[in-house]
Amino acid sequence: MTRCPHCRELAVRHPSRLWTAAHALAWLYAFGSVLGASLIGPFIVGLSVPLLFGGACLIAETGRRAWAPGECDACGKYVAHRLTPVVTAPAGKLRPTGGLSLGSR
Repeated sequence: MTRCPHCRELAVRHPSRLWTAAHALAWLYAFGSVLGASLIGPFIVGLSVPLLFGGACLIAETGRRAWAPGECDACGKYVAHRLTPVVTAPAGKLRPTGGLSLGSR
């Protein structure tokens, strides 16, 4: 869970990474069905439509779920990308880094 940039609640759910694996398996099914269809000969006439639409539907649905944006449970808005959790240090523990300054020279 990460923090929502809209309502600041810790309630953003992202899709499971298993959907990416399922998407890879859907492509594997599509390639396997083309290979299998080339081996069965004249029966392909009846099987081509279910194989084609089955592979296309599996690829489309698993891809949609694998790369869906995160959704906040509190406000219901979408979060466009995965946000890294922000860890803040106590005020006394912060030190200057010696980086660039926008102040005077």
